Amino acid sequence: MLQDFLRHPVRHFFSQRLKVFFEVVEDPIADDEPFLLDARQRYGLSESLLGAAMLDPEQGETALLTQARRLQGSGLLPLAGFGDCLREELIEPLPDLLRRHRKLLEGWPTRIDSALPIRFEVGELKLEGWLGRVQQRADQALLSITALPNGIISGRTLKWHRLTGIWVTHLAACAVGHRLHSAVVATDVTLMLDPLDQAEASEQLGNLLISRQAGMNAPLPVAIKTAFAWLAGKDPDKALAEAAKAYDGDDRRKGERSENAALARQFSDFAALTSSEEFEGWCESLYRPMFEAPWQTLAAEEVRP
Repeated sequence: MLQDFLRHPVRHFFSQRLKVFFEVVEDPIADDEPFLLDARQRYGLSESLLGAAMLDPEQGETALLTQARRLQGSGLLPLAGFGDCLREELIEPLPDLLRRHRKLLEGWPTRIDSALPIRFEVGELKLEGWLGRVQQRADQALLSITALPNGIISGRTLKWHRLTGIWVTHLAACAVGHRLHSAVVATDVTLMLDPLDQAEASEQLGNLLISRQAGMNAPLPVAIKTAFAWLAGKDPDKALAEAAKAYDGDDRRKGERSENAALARQFSDFAALTSSEEFEGWCESLYRPMFEAPWQTLAAEEVRP
């Protein structure tokens, strides 16, 4: 719930408070062969391929081919010709990702079989959950690895919206005293986030829980991609201009509001989003800690055998 709130604060209000769901899931027509795939379909297929490979990382490349043939056999990919090209295109970035994943495991060889508890309270607010699929090295430090079947860098910046789940899990683990390192292995880069100071993590997690409570009373005037565009601005005027472009779009790209029906319903444009003058405050409260966290890009020689 907390991860979904941070990723989609406005949509979270509608779905969790009002039980209004804007997303419409359309069933594919059985007789249609998928010659063209949209971004969501491509991601789903890439995720399926990567998931199969991660079940046995040592035989990951073989698993990729097996799963690709299975997808073709089920009709989710065309059977020949264009389907073969699409299959190779989907597979192409994944072997390198798997190699970097295996290299990380060499430094953190021990698998923790039992999930670690997370229980956190601030005032009357509580957060409970489990931290699973964790590796450990000789000094007892922990590592959580998340493999993403797509890239997380756009130009000179990170695609922050793809890191919110990892960030919330990392924050919660550190807040309760786990010495957790979090790695993100994407198709284009490997990121590492070292453990945060427990007191700092506790304060940030508490603020996030309080923010979610506020976000359940009314939709917060903030959107994640727009917020990070504002945070990356070099001066106030440029920051607002970049944020407006991220939200409304321009001649080259669609804005964030067009990607999220809940946002478009509540805040029709950037002027509406900022009319209450709360936008910048919520950017600072919700996303500044994540933006300024000590993310590190691992060099090729650090993650490749």
